[in-house]
Amino acid sequence: MAPADVSFATVGGIMRYQNGGWILGFNRFFKNCSVFDAELWGILDGLALLMDRGYDNVLIQTDNLEIGHWSIWHISKEDNHDANCLFKMIHNRRDNLCLFE
Repeated sequence: MAPADVSFATVGGIMRYQNGGWILGFNRFFKNCSVFDAELWGILDGLALLMDRGYDNVLIQTDNLEIGHWSIWHISKEDNHDANCLFKMIHNRRDNLCLFE
């Protein structure tokens, strides 16, 4: 049996210019997915769509309170040395998550 917070979910988004003008909209259906996971997939879908269209300056807004307290900031490659070292440790194409503590 699935956990109580996992069920059918849908996600959608609207991308607008800074002045409020419409860029595009999208939606997606998920069979078994938590609301939180669906929201994250929606953000990923939206970012991918915008990147495909050449947009590189994006503000993400969400009505999901679980995500509302997060902040995403750019860090330079030079300051992100540890993460780059972990990235380079991948020797084959596996889609497994590897955890380093």
